[in-house]
Amino acid sequence: PDIKVELTTDDSLVDIVQQGFDAGVRLSGIVEKDMISVAIGPPVKLCVAATPEYFARYGKPRHPHDLLNHQCVVFRYPSGKPFHWQFAKELEIAVAGNIILDDVDAELEAVLMGAGIGYLLYEQIKEYLDTGRLECVLEDWSTERSGFQIYYPNRQYMSCGLRAFLDYVKTGQICQSQRHRPQ
Repeated sequence: PDIKVELTTDDSLVDIVQQGFDAGVRLSGIVEKDMISVAIGPPVKLCVAATPEYFARYGKPRHPHDLLNHQCVVFRYPSGKPFHWQFAKELEIAVAGNIILDDVDAELEAVLMGAGIGYLLYEQIKEYLDTGRLECVLEDWSTERSGFQIYYPNRQYMSCGLRAFLDYVKTGQICQSQRHRPQ
């Protein structure tokens, strides 16, 4: 649509209403309960990953609880809330580590430098897995999560630009799902 998009990137959990934004984009589990959300991407997979050197030195965890005995690179939201690692069978682990970061790119860099085990988006680390710089473990415990969503407050106060953009996104998803429909 013929709209102007102003994009601000920030890993903190921003109150979009207070900050004057029409909408925000987040992974689904991070969207506030009082917001309306629309999926804008496919499901995502998170991987427990580290360098081969880290695993050679400290061993590979065989169960998510084993992570409590490893050095993990912890992501913490700027609000101070740590990101808990979620696994199959509704298992959630509050890992610990000497490195706590509030930036996912810095988290990846720390893991690549051998600082510990990270819980990273598969798409973010695919090239490093392909080249052998990182290895995934606990893959039997990995689950897919809902992907990125655009979220916004009550429809009653929606701007015309946001309404046009959402219509455009929904139309694109319908077309995309029809292209991938089994014959």
